[in-house]
Amino acid sequence: MAKLIRTLMLICLFTIALDGFCDTKYISIIDAGSSGSRIHLYKIGYDKQLTVSEIDLGKGSKIHPGIATLASTPDKVTDYINTLLNVLESSGHSDVPVYLYATAGMRTVSPFYQDSIYKAVRAVSEKIKDAKTIPGEKEGEFDWIAINFGPKPSVVVAGYKTTNDTTVGVMDMGGASMQVAYDAGAPGSSINKITIGNTVYNVYSRTYLGLGADDARYQFSDDADCFFRDFPMPDGGYGTGSFDKGLGKIHLLLKTLRGIEPIPSQILSKHQFAGIGAFFIIANYLKMGDPFTVDDIKSKGDQMSGTSWDPSSTNPYLFSDFFVAQYVTQTLTDLGFTTEKIQVQDASWAVGAAIYLRFNKYKQLQNAREGQDLMAVRLKWSSSM
Repeated sequence: MAKLIRTLMLICLFTIALDGFCDTKYISIIDAGSSGSRIHLYKIGYDKQLTVSEIDLGKGSKIHPGIATLASTPDKVTDYINTLLNVLESSGHSDVPVYLYATAGMRTVSPFYQDSIYKAVRAVSEKIKDAKTIPGEKEGEFDWIAINFGPKPSVVVAGYKTTNDTTVGVMDMGGASMQVAYDAGAPGSSINKITIGNTVYNVYSRTYLGLGADDARYQFSDDADCFFRDFPMPDGGYGTGSFDKGLGKIHLLLKTLRGIEPIPSQILSKHQFAGIGAFFIIANYLKMGDPFTVDDIKSKGDQMSGTSWDPSSTNPYLFSDFFVAQYVTQTLTDLGFTTEKIQVQDASWAVGAAIYLRFNKYKQLQNAREGQDLMAVRLKWSSSM
């Protein structure tokens, strides 16, 4: 009789595990970036097919400045975080687990101050399951997952298996760092295994701290060739709007000083690449076709050389658009792009983080489905009865 009861309990446990494997969950990610923090809410289903969607939390979902600015005033963290959690609660999803992941802005903060901030964050609410700074390489991996398996996926996951094995590489240019990630096809240096469905991908991810669009612009803030013609410069002079001259100077930063590595030609010939962050923003500003080549964006830049600064513009970012166009053009060139087509997407690594968390949880359940974990449970129960 005891054996029958144990068997029935195992069957119930197995059924519950499979039900959990196939249901829909909500996960909230706080993207604590260098210039501000945004709270995201994702609905992720994994039944016959992986489905991912983002719930719109409205304008209040992003606040400024970045959480790194609170390093010396951790007492202000509670109000900062509650501002975001209140937005989540107003959406009717107050019981959703929340994960705060900080990126490049916090990577420049000392471990002591990071620890004080994260202690304060975790103390705000039990809903916050994790709060930490993620390495740039991990951010790149999340970017890659977001592009390939997010709301607009390039790979469809159905029946726990990928049905399309052609993945897209990704380049993410934020304010303080840049990430490059792609499926390398085989294990190697700077490559991590990422499991999606029943497929294991060997994802290469490289980060360049200090090569985000904002940090790079600071290094050229007194260079007239990197701003619109007639733009008032800090030294009292005016911008020259020399697109080609600026490219040469940016090349020295990228290649000589920072050692940016070109993407292997065999990878560029096999995978299309998508740009997010500043790549997406400047492509939209320049009204680029999608996809486009380096020559296409350089042609648009050459046209900008004849454009004078418009002081009456209401675009708060116009002053930096000339440099960002130069910077994106030269970055793509130094990454090895020539005639290859580049697409852009309005995507966030945060959805990749949510999918990553979801699959990690499901991986244990899938093992149980194959009988690996159930044997351990059986032994544990047998010894306790």
